[in-house]
Amino acid sequence: MNILLTGASGFVGCYVKLALSQFHTCVPLADANGTIDLRDIERIKLFLSSNIKPYVKLNKGSKNNAYDTTLAQPHTCGFDAIIHLAAQSFVPESFKNPLETFDVNFTGTYNLFRALKAYGFYGKILYISSGDIYGLVSEDKLPITEDELLKPRSPYAVSKVAAEALCYQWSITEDMEIIIARPFNHIGPNQSERFAVPSFGKQIAEIELGLRKPVISTGNIDITRDFLDVRDVAEAYKLLLEKAMNFKEQGTEINIKTESNLKASTNTNTFTDTKSLEKNTNTFNDANELTKKDAKEIKNVENFRSYVYNVCSGSETSIRSIINMMLKITGVNAKIETDNNKLRPNEQKRVYGNNEKIKKITGWEPKIPLEQSLKDILNYWKEKLKN
Repeated sequence: MNILLTGASGFVGCYVKLALSQFHTCVPLADANGTIDLRDIERIKLFLSSNIKPYVKLNKGSKNNAYDTTLAQPHTCGFDAIIHLAAQSFVPESFKNPLETFDVNFTGTYNLFRALKAYGFYGKILYISSGDIYGLVSEDKLPITEDELLKPRSPYAVSKVAAEALCYQWSITEDMEIIIARPFNHIGPNQSERFAVPSFGKQIAEIELGLRKPVISTGNIDITRDFLDVRDVAEAYKLLLEKAMNFKEQGTEINIKTESNLKASTNTNTFTDTKSLEKNTNTFNDANELTKKDAKEIKNVENFRSYVYNVCSGSETSIRSIINMMLKITGVNAKIETDNNKLRPNEQKRVYGNNEKIKKITGWEPKIPLEQSLKDILNYWKEKLKN
C-alpha cells in the first residue's frame, strides 16, 4: 500500500514508518518547507494536488470485479490508506492552551478529511485517538474495554472524543473507511522528557554520569498505568491498517477466525453479516465441524462489530516500580522527591486496558518486555547526554 502518514516526524511516527517500510510505501505529510501543519488546509491541498492519479471507482455491487465507468472520477488522492498520528498530545499543555489543542486535534482532523475528500480519497484511515478519553474508571470495571463510557478529564481528552465523533460521522456519510486506535501509555527511546518515564530515564542517566545529584524529581508515583513499548504500538497500527474492519450501519464486514475454519484454510473468510455465519456452509469444510467452542467464538464476535480498538498491554505497572527497575538496571542509588508542580488533581489511582479485541481481529501480541524498554530508554539518554 501507498500510505500517507501525518505526524511522521514525531516520536511514534518514526517507529510507524519503520514498521511499515518492509511491505508498504510510507509518505510523510510534508513539503519542501517541512512538516505540514494540519491547521493550514491550503498547504494540505497543495500537497495532495501533487499526489493525484487517474481513478475509476469499483462498483461494490458489481460482479466479477467489473468497474463501473459511470462512477469514474477525474482524479484521486494517490494514497491507498492514511495513518493520522499528528496531534497535540501533552495533557498539561492542553490545560495551558486548550483552544490550540482543539484547533490541532479536532479542526486539524476535519481539515485533513475535507482535503482528502476534495482530492478523491476513498480508502482506509486509521485515526490515532487515546486511552485517556476513558477518564475516571472505577476499579471494578478494570481492565477497560472499548465499551466503557467516555468521561474525558482534560482538554486533550475532550479534543480526542470530538475527533472520534467526527471520524464516526465521516465513516457513515462519506465513502471512507475509518478505524480508531485508542493507545494507552507507550514508551521507548527518543520520547520527549516532558513525559514521566523518559524524564525518569534522563534523570537517572544524569546521576549515573555524574551530571546530577542523586535525587529524582517525580509527581505521584503510587499509581499504576498500562505501558507498551512504542515498537509494539507501531506494529499494532500496521496490523490494524492491514486487517481491521470499519463498522458500517449497513453491510458490516468483519474477519472471523475460529478453530474449524483455521483448520480448513489458512485464509480468513469475510462475512457481510455475522448473524449469517450459522447458515453459511462455505465457512467450514463440513458444517458439522462447528463445535461448542466455535459457537461461543461466533457469539463473541458480535461484540467486535466496532471500529474502535484498544492498543494496550492488558496489565498494570506502578510508576514507583518503573523507577525501581531503572535504578536496578543502572545500579544507581537515588532519593525520590515529589514535585508538587507535577501532581495532577484527582488523578486516577489504577489504569489498565483490555486488548482482547485487537488480538482477536489482527493477531497482534505485545513482544517487547517492559525491562527491555527501560534498558533502551536509559541507553538512549546516556548516549544523548554523552554527546
